[in-house]
Amino acid sequence: MRRTTVSPVSGRALLLTFGWVLAGLAAVWAGNVGLYSGTFDPLHGGHLQVIDRAIDLLGLDTVYLLPNVDPADKPEASPFGVRYEMARLVAARHRAVRLPERELIEDLARRAPGTYVADLMAEIMRREGPSHTFFQICGTDSFQKMVDKGFLPKAGERRIVAVMARKGYEQTVPAAARPLVAEGRVRFFDPDAPELSSTRLRAIFQAGEEPSVSELPPYLLRYVQRRLLYGATRPRLRIPQGYRAVRGRFPAGKGEAGQSLPLASLFPPAVLSDPLTIDIDRYLDHKIPREIQDLILSRGLRVIVVGGLLDEALAWLGAQGFEQGTVFVPRDQAQIDDCYVITARQRIPYLVVTNLFGQDRLVQTVLQFAQLLTRNLLPASHLEVYTVAGFSRLSEHLCREALRRLTADQRTLVVLGYRGSLNIVVSDLLKFLELRGFEGYARVTLEELDRFIQPFGQRHVLKGQAGGNANFPYWEYFLPDATGRLTRIVAFRNLYGDQTGTVLRELARKGFRQVAMFGNAGALAPGLEIGEVVAPVLVTDAGRAVPVRNAAVADYRAVAATTVPSVLVETWPWLDARQGAQVVEVELAHAAAVLRDWPGMKLYAAVLISDRPGQADISARDEDSPEFVAAKRAFFFRLLQRIITGEPAVFPRFTPPDRAGRSTAHQW
Repeated sequence: MRRTTVSPVSGRALLLTFGWVLAGLAAVWAGNVGLYSGTFDPLHGGHLQVIDRAIDLLGLDTVYLLPNVDPADKPEASPFGVRYEMARLVAARHRAVRLPERELIEDLARRAPGTYVADLMAEIMRREGPSHTFFQICGTDSFQKMVDKGFLPKAGERRIVAVMARKGYEQTVPAAARPLVAEGRVRFFDPDAPELSSTRLRAIFQAGEEPSVSELPPYLLRYVQRRLLYGATRPRLRIPQGYRAVRGRFPAGKGEAGQSLPLASLFPPAVLSDPLTIDIDRYLDHKIPREIQDLILSRGLRVIVVGGLLDEALAWLGAQGFEQGTVFVPRDQAQIDDCYVITARQRIPYLVVTNLFGQDRLVQTVLQFAQLLTRNLLPASHLEVYTVAGFSRLSEHLCREALRRLTADQRTLVVLGYRGSLNIVVSDLLKFLELRGFEGYARVTLEELDRFIQPFGQRHVLKGQAGGNANFPYWEYFLPDATGRLTRIVAFRNLYGDQTGTVLRELARKGFRQVAMFGNAGALAPGLEIGEVVAPVLVTDAGRAVPVRNAAVADYRAVAATTVPSVLVETWPWLDARQGAQVVEVELAHAAAVLRDWPGMKLYAAVLISDRPGQADISARDEDSPEFVAAKRAFFFRLLQRIITGEPAVFPRFTPPDRAGRSTAHQW
């Protein structure tokens, strides 16, 4: 082996080069850090607006919240632990906000009560490193107190004071601060934020009123109500919108023994502590009724999730020593939404969530409530999970019962997902056929259909009755091709996770062979645009990659997907580990497993890019936004157009034979 030596000259050059590299990296790593101290009693919307405006005005990468331990000028202040927890609630939701350890703040305050704020800032500056610029954020009134106490930046100190003007306070520059203003070490800004004080908020609570969302975000309001701070009272019990209340006793001792499931068996515990790539509050507002969230968070209720249908869950509760309660059930009996039970045992109040079937739906629901609790500083131990006897077969049983009367034939297409959008496109095409006849129907374009249907509004949209049952409903349509021959379409609404596999297996067993799937996905790779439709051809589930025989690649870009049980498992470490995947979705791995067992089944599957984990939040865009509606409409029109024109390359049985009697369809 040849050895290489380095001469003293070349070694010195190497060291110099290495030094230049380090200097360059330090410059790259240099950032702006905000330091925002205050009593925060309570921390409110005005403080949050100051943080956001400071980030914009100062170009801050990070803002440290520094609650005062024992402010001498405010002896009536709430305990430090309470105010620190409010800061924790904010830090858990704002990616730029950080909070020093409580022990560090208390230890510094105990050692040097008069200078601990300065000591704390110095410690943060030491930890962050010498390359950063530090801005101490304060209001006009706080700045005057800093001047009075002599807490202005000293020579050599890497601290710049950023004074945010407060409405109603006269902005003057004390003589002691003028040299620092001239040097740019004290700077003044107008955040253009409404004036809001903690004093005003406390007065609102003491008057028996409730502040607005802009004054106090719901997560802080619920914390104040739970701790009964500032004279606040807990909100009255409200029935969730779309539900009705039924009160009664549970059947005693009739519930069969079920199974207790530890949270760690359902998802990685780190999911509850790692920062999510989505706005958890906004996401949960779409998933858990606001009234149920208020009930849990303003009272600190314990939560039990019971996998099983409502009647079975009530019997199980009776067997567990719960005697009576109030049940919230959907007003529309066709809905399969969660049901909620308010009950108590040994004087401990509980909120029970049930009417759940399917393992992935159970995991999704547990994750939602686990995040609701932990992100609002309630322990995960306040959440228990059980399944009733026979839960593992419940989804299959409900599906078989629902599809019992459904029979297969060679001119049936099964469609899973976005059933409402399919319904509208089918209705539009049938209306076009009614008024324009088969000749125009055979050549219609999407643009022409859009112009044609505009005067009709929604009056022509089909209202058909669902088949199956409330748990697995389906709708049937009959669409003629250009020659008048009918194709039956059996459409299911969105199925969650393994429910997709359950339905597909039952359909395959009954003889159905043509299936189209359409759902949504998050883009993990650059170059994929929100609103774009793509066709997964490879899906990774639990570390195993499975190919998908997907005919939709004839129309859409092929991508590699990864499947998750819920978007709530998407954390920053999870995102870093998804190398090689282009999109993330929930259902496709279950479809791929069915295709593996039934090689004769033909699949046309696509996903709509609805978000970009870590960049564009799935909860930030409405599913019914014009952009998404247009994408769904274009997908279903393209699919149905194949049926109308008899195009090859998708579903072989739908294409007419050539003169020799051979099918012209592309084989997969």
